[in-house]
Amino acid sequence: MMDRMEEDYEKFAARLTPHLKSPPSKFFKSGNIFFTMEVEERTAPYVVELVRDDVIMWASDFPHERERDQFGGDLPHLMARQDLADEFKKKMLYDNPVRFYRFSEGDIAAARKAKAK
Repeated sequence: MMDRMEEDYEKFAARLTPHLKSPPSKFFKSGNIFFTMEVEERTAPYVVELVRDDVIMWASDFPHERERDQFGGDLPHLMARQDLADEFKKKMLYDNPVRFYRFSEGDIAAARKAKAK
């Protein structure tokens, strides 16, 4: 999809959208657009290169679609993947959702404290 948008931008932007001054890839790489990814996505390493590793989150879709025990294998599957860096896995599961939802360290500490009760 990214290639198609880039191609259309190059061909038609000046005529059809003269106010659009940047190609679509610039918007995708801006850090303002977040994406979710299922753990079995084969193209994940390429997507990380196309966008940024700090805008991709795990698409658990909880509590929709699957029962809790059906997605229980997702995290072990993700952690076993050798084609994704451990740092990216941490970002996908923790850092990126924290940034997306704008949680503060205080929010996280309060959640941990409430869970411990």
